[in-house]
Amino acid sequence: MDENIVVRLEKEKVVTATFRKLSPAKKDKIYKAALKLFGEDVFESVLLENIAKTAKVSKGSLIQYFGLKENLFLFLGEIVVSNYISYFDNYFLNENVVRTRDRIEQFVLSHKIYRKNNGDEFDFILKMLFENSNKLSGSFVSRIFDIQKEYLKKIIERGVQSNQLRRDIRIQSLASVFHSILFGLLRERFLDKTISQKIDFAQNLNQSLNIVFDGIK
Repeated sequence: MDENIVVRLEKEKVVTATFRKLSPAKKDKIYKAALKLFGEDVFESVLLENIAKTAKVSKGSLIQYFGLKENLFLFLGEIVVSNYISYFDNYFLNENVVRTRDRIEQFVLSHKIYRKNNGDEFDFILKMLFENSNKLSGSFVSRIFDIQKEYLKKIIERGVQSNQLRRDIRIQSLASVFHSILFGLLRERFLDKTISQKIDFAQNLNQSLNIVFDGIK
């Protein structure tokens, strides 16, 4: 957990000085407990009593640390966004794929690995993207979308610079198209309960990318 974020959130009155002074281990325990429960249910149904029980602290302590459930939610969102950026910044630092199409494909597929390594954060993101109607989730969703589109935009820009893609391509629009593919596949694969048989994530991604790249070579 980035302590600089905790300090900033204290200044913004999202967390209290009492929370900031907790040990990193105790902060992390509270974070993981709340993250798990918010990833399993919508905002209105998550109870501070249950978070406190999972984190093995009192409800009064949680109120002392955050004041309101909304503040605890905002705290979670800030840490999840920070961790998501750190994960994918590191992913791109170690990326060795050359072709633009393959880079986009691997970026989308890497979300399956992200889910395997960061299951509760992944579930929290999905819950906020698709199933949480609380107005607090709106800002979080916009930030995640912007981050994902920015990564895709950088891939496309390199593709244009290396002459793999046409130079007249509208980069921002194309990034939105690829983001829609990512968004749709995540929803179908992990959340759409009306589908009796889960889709082959990689196969559907491949088919979707083929359709797009046939039009932009």
